[in-house]
Amino acid sequence: MTIFKNHLEKKNVLIIGGTGYIGSRLVNKVKESCKEYAVIGKRTPYMSNTSDFVDIDIVNDEQIYSFFRKNKFDIIFHLAALIHVKESVEHPRTYFSVNTIGTLNILEAIRKTQENPKIIFNSTGLVYGNSKTFPITEKNSLAPNNPYSASKAAAESIIEGYSKTYGFTSVILRFFTIYGPKQEANLFIPSFIKRCFNNQIIGIGNLSPTRDFLFIEDAISALLHSVRIHNNKTNIYNIASGVEHKIEDVVDIILELTKRKKSNLFKDPSLKRSKSTEIERIAVDISKARNELLWEPKISIQNGLKICVNHFKNAISS
Repeated sequence: MTIFKNHLEKKNVLIIGGTGYIGSRLVNKVKESCKEYAVIGKRTPYMSNTSDFVDIDIVNDEQIYSFFRKNKFDIIFHLAALIHVKESVEHPRTYFSVNTIGTLNILEAIRKTQENPKIIFNSTGLVYGNSKTFPITEKNSLAPNNPYSASKAAAESIIEGYSKTYGFTSVILRFFTIYGPKQEANLFIPSFIKRCFNNQIIGIGNLSPTRDFLFIEDAISALLHSVRIHNNKTNIYNIASGVEHKIEDVVDIILELTKRKKSNLFKDPSLKRSKSTEIERIAVDISKARNELLWEPKISIQNGLKICVNHFKNAISS
């Protein structure tokens, strides 16, 4: 904690999207170290203190501007986003409105009201699309293949343009697959664990693609380590475990932890992602984050999944 605590002391910090799965955990860490903090968000089950936030729609530029005009911040975490690929395919305009125009509204308000702030932006590794070269470094070309990742890539470009033009520090963190206890129940890992405990016959999609799975606490650690960067330019980092796993590996670990057998699984065609949005391989180079942020992921996929399974086991027994 010492490595980032010194960079938070005497600082006013804003967490936009601070009521979500990642943001609520970040708030709990930041408020221990900073001078003052504020949270923009919507009411969610993740908030430990539901009154501790300001309900502002980032798509509403007047609301955002009014809030920033009345407050001054040194560090701004921007985590607010819509994040589901399938939903983005069905509602692309909504995703660009929130993820891209919302980001533009925030940057315009910062430009007009703040003095040399630092903005830390949650992006996604999906901006690389189906990469042709591995491991993926920050120099890989962006090739988003769905509206969600395209909306985040567009937001990155806006941030970089504003950072260069107006001279403030921006940090873009490209997170890969984040997981952990208390995650949204319809996502792959929590839903699979739940069905294992419910002793259900479990439908599965394609298990051969590879992913990089990052435990939630390692994700929070990366956000906190990024506050040490202050150089009046844009800084981009891949944030992942640095270990490539087949989806099948995750399934096997969960089956072992829950004492289920592969015979309980069946191929469900409805779970197969379309070829246009599927990504076959993800293998990530995180050396830049290690060297510049002095950040290191600590939780292996085996230990992380064990924590998730134990959390679910305790929840159903209590």
